[in-house]
Amino acid sequence: QACHSVAVAMDLASYGRVVAAFDELKLKAEDELKWEQCAHLAERPELAQAMQTLQARFFGASSTAPPTLKDVLQGLLSPDKAAPAEPAPAEPAAEAMVKRSGSLKKQRTNELDEADSSTALVVRTAAGSMVLTWSKQDANQTVAELRKQVAEQLSRCVDEVKFVALERPLLDDESCAELIDGKTEALEVLMVTQEIPKLDPDQPVADQLDTLKAMLRSTSPEYQLDAANNYRKLLSIERDPPIGKILESGVAPRLLELAQWMESPKLQFEALWAICNIVSGSQEQTQAMVDLDVVPIVTRILQTSDNPDVLEQGVWALGNVAGDCAGHRDVCLREGCLEPILRILQQSGRLSCTRNAVWAVSNLCRGRPKPRLEDLRPVVPVIAEQLRNSHDQEVLVDSLWCFSYISDGANADIQVVLDTGICERLVELMSHESPQVITPALRTAANLVTGDDMQTDFFLRSQPWDTMKILLGNTKTKIRQECCWMISNICAGTTSQINQVFESGLFSTMLKRVRDTEYSVRKEVAFALANASEKEEVILDSLMQQEILESIKALMESTDDKILVLCVTFLENVAKALHKKDSPEEWARFKRVSFEDELEVCVRRRGEVADKAGEVLQELYEDQADDPVPTSTGGYSFAFGG
Repeated sequence: QACHSVAVAMDLASYGRVVAAFDELKLKAEDELKWEQCAHLAERPELAQAMQTLQARFFGASSTAPPTLKDVLQGLLSPDKAAPAEPAPAEPAAEAMVKRSGSLKKQRTNELDEADSSTALVVRTAAGSMVLTWSKQDANQTVAELRKQVAEQLSRCVDEVKFVALERPLLDDESCAELIDGKTEALEVLMVTQEIPKLDPDQPVADQLDTLKAMLRSTSPEYQLDAANNYRKLLSIERDPPIGKILESGVAPRLLELAQWMESPKLQFEALWAICNIVSGSQEQTQAMVDLDVVPIVTRILQTSDNPDVLEQGVWALGNVAGDCAGHRDVCLREGCLEPILRILQQSGRLSCTRNAVWAVSNLCRGRPKPRLEDLRPVVPVIAEQLRNSHDQEVLVDSLWCFSYISDGANADIQVVLDTGICERLVELMSHESPQVITPALRTAANLVTGDDMQTDFFLRSQPWDTMKILLGNTKTKIRQECCWMISNICAGTTSQINQVFESGLFSTMLKRVRDTEYSVRKEVAFALANASEKEEVILDSLMQQEILESIKALMESTDDKILVLCVTFLENVAKALHKKDSPEEWARFKRVSFEDELEVCVRRRGEVADKAGEVLQELYEDQADDPVPTSTGGYSFAFGG
């Protein structure tokens, strides 16, 4: 006898994919559905045919009112029309079945097994296999809990399991007790499985961001870890990592969520690594993460985790945020990230973690406007300890930059560094073999002598003279410049401090830099000479040496107004001191090096240098005055020479 089977409009696998897609739209069953809401789903290859069916059935020309989501989902499961099936083959006669091929054993399955009388709910596969049964007592749970039990029983991810009953998909927050209430027979629940997309090994991962996103959003720890690992690798590409695309895909909040999953340090580590690379991007990209509360989230992770990999990665991420700009640095300080980073630095036994922590702290100290000194005070003793005990170059470099940033300011900023007692260690590190260490060590030392006289005296007790003489000959322009700047600051101090520069031979060594190839170095030498000339006793005791006067003459070959003004200031101070002492011997020594030609050239320039040069000419050589010449301000100066 022929039988008829019902032609279902859509196979269950396709139906499962449609249910999952609508679940992403966060629509309710009673919401009206418009094709515009579905059109973008049709662009997905796995949904294209299903969406075509849906459009034809519910949004065709004959459609009147928009269907609700419930109408659509029920309609897709409803039969379109009955279709005749092929006649069932006739069973062979019993007497013909004398011999069986194959085994006489038969495996017992539970296809279409009947539920016993106490069963209130049955979950079956599309093939009819019974997966799970619940009594009324068991059914006092939600659909979400039912999905979890079924997924665990089948060793599948919860996201891969969907339920359909009463001709509609079941929602996670529905009560199973309410679903079976009033029913005389067990509620039959159809389980629809939908595999989470997997990466195609034959395609570039960068072209499968939608698949990665689905994997990351799943509840499967294996999928999550694999996705986070792949995001991390994508973001670790050295040139043009796809930070913008990944941010636009909307996965950053999920990465932050998974980074807080303390039960899986491996997943935390991978998620934090991906986050770390995102905040290594542009300021706008870092801002996007700051807006998602990356700073307080990662700070809490550092406060609660004890996994060394997680801690190091979290420190690195916050270091990137702090190093982005002063505004983001201040966010980090306000959220209290300095305290756990310093604790990790003190407790870490791994060099890589120590390096990252010191670097992160240096980023929390740098930038303009400067952080408040009170915020940075906890840094000082911890970093001082690193400077005393570490021999690792990276740790030394970033520790020195910390102190350079802190000491670059008011006397109070300088004092907190001096109070650590690291001056001798600074001088020692100024002799380091690496310019990367020398530069911040020298910068910190130079900052310390910009303080008051007592602070400068305190540092000079560390006897930096021999080290500085060596640095004046360094091949790095920046180091020679910083060293001359430091000398000029000392020469702006007390007579005793200036005399130490002369007595150590440092001043004489510095004079060799008057013909340095770099303007920045020559300018700092000119500052040192001008500053030293502000002390009358220094002029008469030390500055009347021919070597020094010849150095001024050489500097006046410059065409730079700043250097020329400094040289003319030196000559002006010398002239005043000589007139006051009125010593023919000193005058004779001075006039053995003539500055007339150089001053006349300055007079022909404009602005401050011309005016000052005219005044000095008159002061030094008024007895040789010849014809007056106009100055840049409209007055008159005097011309000298033949």
